[in-house]
Amino acid sequence: NALVASVSQVGDLIKQNKEMTIGVLVRQNDEISRLIQLLNEKGIPASEEGGNPLTRFYPVQLIMTWLQLLEHPGDTKAIFRINHSPLASRLNTDASPPSMTSSTYTREWDLLLEKGLGGYLRIIADALRSNLNQTQHFRVEQLVEFADGYSASDPIRLKEFIAAVEIERFAEESDACVRVMTIHQSKGLEFDAVILPTLENKLTRTPDLAVKRSKETQLPANVFAYRSQEIQTLLTDPYRSACQETLHEQAQEAMCVLYVALTRAAHALYLIGPCATKPPKQPPVSVAALIQFAISGEYNQEPGTIIYSAGCSDWYRKLPGKHLHVDDRPCFTPKLGRTNIERNSNYATASPSSMEGGDLFHSSALFRPENAGALNFGTLVHLAFEHVEWWNSSSTADMLTALSNKRIDFPDSLSTLLNSIDKTHCVATTLSQAFYSSLANFEQTDEIRVFNELPVTALVGGQLIRGYVDRIVLGILDGSVVSADIVDFKTDKLGKQNEDLSAKVKHYEPQLMAYRETISQMFKIPIETVSARLLFVSANEHHAF
Repeated sequence: NALVASVSQVGDLIKQNKEMTIGVLVRQNDEISRLIQLLNEKGIPASEEGGNPLTRFYPVQLIMTWLQLLEHPGDTKAIFRINHSPLASRLNTDASPPSMTSSTYTREWDLLLEKGLGGYLRIIADALRSNLNQTQHFRVEQLVEFADGYSASDPIRLKEFIAAVEIERFAEESDACVRVMTIHQSKGLEFDAVILPTLENKLTRTPDLAVKRSKETQLPANVFAYRSQEIQTLLTDPYRSACQETLHEQAQEAMCVLYVALTRAAHALYLIGPCATKPPKQPPVSVAALIQFAISGEYNQEPGTIIYSAGCSDWYRKLPGKHLHVDDRPCFTPKLGRTNIERNSNYATASPSSMEGGDLFHSSALFRPENAGALNFGTLVHLAFEHVEWWNSSSTADMLTALSNKRIDFPDSLSTLLNSIDKTHCVATTLSQAFYSSLANFEQTDEIRVFNELPVTALVGGQLIRGYVDRIVLGILDGSVVSADIVDFKTDKLGKQNEDLSAKVKHYEPQLMAYRETISQMFKIPIETVSARLLFVSANEHHAF
């Protein structure tokens, strides 16, 4: 069982370092209470985020059954359950079988009206105390406190209270190092270790409705009842298209949720998939199967099998103690100077960089281990060029000084690269004012302005494009923008003789085309007046579109 295995993993980590933070992330709230129960059984304190209905716990179910019996004294199922519980003594045991006689019924209601709902439930709870563990005791206390603050109609209708308990969610949040929550609730959080135990979820589920959206507004244009694949083949293209779009949306949502989960870990990530001794006839269309095929090209659910591992297995030994003195002077990580773009929108969204490579890609690209060094170096290069308006003889020194002033550590290779940019380098020639005097789309301008890391937004091909342009030069005439040139910096290696240039240009072309359309819409200028270019800084290559 994946939940049991995840609890075992938590226990192993806690033994190594009791101060590390661990996030156990699941898809649905229903799985949280089961995990909390398993952790408590192992003596591992955990904070439950988000909450679950109290009716998931047996003592609360028993109390709800008792209240149901007070509403309906003749409920034989409720009587049977109470007779086989610690509350049996509250029934009239002289009857055969014990039952809710009129005298018992009157006694209990008199007590309820005298003590109030909260006080009465405390009396009922006291009859169960000796049979409760710590978690059950806490949940019963939550029920009593909820009853104390419950406001119902007069006279009291217990069915209203029962219904309220069934829909209310109750959490058990604490400052424990182990936190159990849904993936959605984990947004914005970070843990030393993240454990994902529910990867058997299907990428798509059979929907009730098939929705066809308008390309212009992304609002529903047609809504159909969803039918099976066999029936779909008999229906029209618009219907089949709506079914396909609906499944695509589900798959996209599943991938977005997975992305959130995978990026919550600061040091270690543990993915626990389903296990069974008998292999399936066909691999399931699940998150676990997608990850396995991306990593190893096959699906394996044999218990105890490690499909993939990388990194340092004893990473926790390097965690600093929580009480060590930390240098609190400002220290910046290599991060581009970008402001947040508001994400609330009904439109399907994409970034221009997500269009690299075109429409098709191999699934292994989704989970290929990142070349962290290359990514970090690329970020440093972009960060350095943020400080350049126009290239001159002191630009390299100015860039390195700006990085140093921000206390950003950079390797010698960055200094070497930037110092290699001489006046003949494509960077020096392109980032000069003289370069733009030779561009046809800048001939009719009286002013030129430069913006670095400019946020851009536009509706392109039915998608809301949001992203950042590394560098954009705007041509202005009489105060209005009439042309634009987009510069995108790349640090890719192109081979010994730059023989990979054409392949890289083809790979990045969709991204640059999306940038051109976006800028054209933003500034309301013809796309023909928007040029774009790739600057391969390391390879000293320049390609214009």
